[in-house]
Amino acid sequence: MSAASSPSTASGPMSLSTSAGGALARAAGRLPAPGRAAVWSWSVLSAAALLVFLVLLAVTIDVLATRGDFLVRRSELDSVQPWAGAPDEGAPSFGLYLARGLAPLAAHSQGATGWLAQRACAAMPAFAQTDACLLLLSLMLFAVGATCVASLFALDRCAKRFAVGVAATLRRDIHRHAFVLGGSDLAAPGVAGAEQLFGSAAESVRYALARRWKTLPQAPLLLALLVAAALGSHVWLALTALLSAGLLWYVAASQAARARRQRAILGDRAALQMDTLLDGLAHVHVISGYLLEDAPGAPFLETSQRHTQQATEWRQAGTASRLFLQLAVLAVAVALLALLGINVASQRIGMFEAALFASSLCALWLPLQQIASLQAVLDRGEAAAAAVFRYLDRVPDVGQSPSAIHLPRLARQVQFENVTLRDKASHRLLDQVSLALPLRGRVAVLSTDDRALPALAALVARFADPTSGRVLWDGQDVRDATFTSLRRQTALVLQKGLLFSATVAENIACGETRYTEDDVIRAARLVQAYDFIQRLPQGLATPVGRHGLWLDPSEALRIGLARAVLRDPALLIVEEPWEEIDPAAEALVDQALAAAGENRALLILATRLATLRTADRVLFFHEGSLRAEGPHADLVQQNDLYRHVLYLRFNEYGQGPCVVPSRQAG
Repeated sequence: MSAASSPSTASGPMSLSTSAGGALARAAGRLPAPGRAAVWSWSVLSAAALLVFLVLLAVTIDVLATRGDFLVRRSELDSVQPWAGAPDEGAPSFGLYLARGLAPLAAHSQGATGWLAQRACAAMPAFAQTDACLLLLSLMLFAVGATCVASLFALDRCAKRFAVGVAATLRRDIHRHAFVLGGSDLAAPGVAGAEQLFGSAAESVRYALARRWKTLPQAPLLLALLVAAALGSHVWLALTALLSAGLLWYVAASQAARARRQRAILGDRAALQMDTLLDGLAHVHVISGYLLEDAPGAPFLETSQRHTQQATEWRQAGTASRLFLQLAVLAVAVALLALLGINVASQRIGMFEAALFASSLCALWLPLQQIASLQAVLDRGEAAAAAVFRYLDRVPDVGQSPSAIHLPRLARQVQFENVTLRDKASHRLLDQVSLALPLRGRVAVLSTDDRALPALAALVARFADPTSGRVLWDGQDVRDATFTSLRRQTALVLQKGLLFSATVAENIACGETRYTEDDVIRAARLVQAYDFIQRLPQGLATPVGRHGLWLDPSEALRIGLARAVLRDPALLIVEEPWEEIDPAAEALVDQALAAAGENRALLILATRLATLRTADRVLFFHEGSLRAEGPHADLVQQNDLYRHVLYLRFNEYGQGPCVVPSRQAG
């Protein structure tokens, strides 16, 4: 079952292409319709509240500037008196109104602003009195500002809550799909694993969606409203400001691109000079041995001066262009302010229009900054979402045939016939491998890379099928067997995921109620684990794993062996710890492996020389091929590469786990 068909993915548009920038949109599509409606509602409310706040602020500035005083010609008194009343002072040619609040705005403004001011003065006489009007405007500013802040807070909470919900859905799908894929990742070492996707990738998607829903559609809507307010205040001034802003943005983008190219060139030159300086230090023994004063080529001081100069230029690249841009922005701002002042002084526009124009342009910074910083977040979220959906869209590498048969318990051997296995990138993990794992045989594996045993384990447990060749279980192709009958006879004790975050008893029984405490104790005794378990603070009830008590590598291995032998598998595959085992515990590990391998086939990825020496046979892999097999002593005598790997890995002067350069390109 793919993730696209799972129940949790039914809501939202799921057909968007992850390769065409649709992975994050596909994740966002999991937000149900009520959630999208809530995001839109709070976005519209917050944008509208901010615009209303700016309008009220401009009205307040107008009232403060005029103090409610204005002159009206005698010919216009008849149209003013219905909502402003009689003038306070008069003359043959005009009437003077004093401290009338919104009345000057109502008298001088055209369109909707003047009409609304007239209606306010007529409906509420307090708006026609300056002191009362200022008090009412202050209360309205507070109420609208609080509404704006509250709606922004609600939008932020909604965006975060919905993003957390989508991330939780993705994590549930990853968890479920990991069980659908089973152990396919054992044969796909280059594919992003479920753990990484469950953690960091899902978190990146959550953060990107929260930022997206917090910014879109609120920021574009607010941007449009502010531009409309500026245009409504003064069309030509607003167009001049917008054209200037567009020109400055173009210049800034061009200068930034030029600065990036210049920094790249200067950075390469500085790095080249640094490499030359380091090369001289790397050959200091040659220089000293030949009694030279300096390395061949340019003198050290000259090279150092060039590096210092180019590094300084690299750090200063773009400084002049940024200074020019800042001066240009300052010049445009001063020019706009001067034009605005000239228009106010010449009474082409009123104080209300000037204040609304200035505040709208200043407020444009908020949505522009949100939109500008959003793209980088969306890019990271898109990459993470694409990785998640590539994983969820993966079809299991293997499937069970409807005519699959029950596999009897292993009686003779597991056999590989000319098996080749390639990963998703077509790299060879195994190449034409033929071998046999006999029942009651102890076979060790030594490999020059860390992919051979996981590949063998994946094939035996049928988490992967061979690219070519066959895996036979007593002569029966495992592809013809049911998963249940095969995997109940196969136990994997690998270092990855060796311990659950649970108690010791739960780690051994895995929560299966068919196993009693006596069964768990019997398995622990068999693999030499019960003695150290008794010394733990709570015995079998002691929590271990990530959130519990730390166990040393030998103890963790023995817990894993107890879990395996409790299920009585016919084939046991064990990966020894890569960390060094305490010498006192080595004998216990040897006894545990010997007991665990009784009456079953045992395959061990050896990380200790003692394991190779005590094995019935050693399989030596290099570049995915089985290069040699046989008893350890024979391979030491007959195979130079095997002897060389032993020296690198197990000699006290060696370098630990060895990596022999591979000649294969895949």
